[in-house]
Amino acid sequence: MGVDFGINTYDEDFAVMVLQKHLTASIDELVKGAEIFDIDALKRMYPDGLDRPYNAIIILDSFRFIGQ
Repeated sequence: MGVDFGINTYDEDFAVMVLQKHLTASIDELVKGAEIFDIDALKRMYPDGLDRPYNAIIILDSFRFIGQ
């Protein structure tokens, strides 16, 4: 992280992987316990819910901060 070196920036890619024991078509059930990403944004991407039951989800994203 740049703050460690006196640089006030942060630019990182990340992956979040969540595995559940049982299949589910509910976004809330699929991502329960994962708090690192915006679950509401995922729901906006899939307003009608998931097309079928899943037991795993992988979120790839990035975070960038420049400033105070």
